[in-house]
Amino acid sequence: MTHDDVAALLGAYALDSTSEEEREEIEAHLATCPPCRAEAAAYS
Repeated sequence: MTHDDVAALLGAYALDSTSEEEREEIEAHLATCPPCRAEAAAYS
């Protein structure tokens, strides 16, 4: 999953509306991407 793919799914991730596979990939990306981590935190 690319950075743009993850960024597009952050809202759904915050609402727990992603698949298990997507959630795992997003969480792996969040571990290495401060801007996406900050955006995900803003949703919560």
